[in-house]
Amino acid sequence: MLSLVYITGFDIEIKRIKFSGDYVDIYKPRETGKFPFVLFSGGMNSPSSRYASLGKFLAENGYVVIIPDYKGWLFLMSIPFKILKILDNLEEIDSSIGNEGCLGGHSLGAYYSLLVSYKRSSIKCVFAFSPPALLLNYNKIKIPVLIFAGTNDMITKFEDNQKIIYEHLKTKKKLVVIDGGNHNGYMDRWDVVEALTDGHLSIKHEEQQKIVKDSVLMFLNEILKKH
Repeated sequence: MLSLVYITGFDIEIKRIKFSGDYVDIYKPRETGKFPFVLFSGGMNSPSSRYASLGKFLAENGYVVIIPDYKGWLFLMSIPFKILKILDNLEEIDSSIGNEGCLGGHSLGAYYSLLVSYKRSSIKCVFAFSPPALLLNYNKIKIPVLIFAGTNDMITKFEDNQKIIYEHLKTKKKLVVIDGGNHNGYMDRWDVVEALTDGHLSIKHEEQQKIVKDSVLMFLNEILKKH
């Protein structure tokens, strides 16, 4: 088995490919070798470009980040199958992708990442930005989970969503509650409609993003460097 590379401060390469009908953004170190993957699924109707800073940050720290632009969010139940299809074809997508990594997601994308997290052995952890508390088989989720919530999130409110998920998980877990953070603050930008449906971001946008990026990187390094 090829060993994975763990170095920081990489120059990175960004490319956009088409896979199985969807466009996929890939952020990766500009180095030879195999790197652990992060497959990130954004929120409903949120283009992959809204998570570009997260992709760049993690790639600079030694991860291949895969962010699909899922075609057909109206057909929501197809998204879990799209995630699994990507996982089953990592070598085809990019030869630098290692054979283990983590899933990540925002809002509904975070829920779907949790939903399929036990379906493939290559998945070693999951991080979830403000996931909704929909139907999950908590007994089957055995890998570490990192959940984020914002106190000003009015779209998936903490008490009704992330708190419930966290309390029901039976695996190793961590909860990061961002005081003053909201639902949209995980993204690089958002539109007027999204702003009107969410709570006020009462901390600086860059502060919420820094908390998220630093916490995710620490989590990924802790889990994936052990394998």
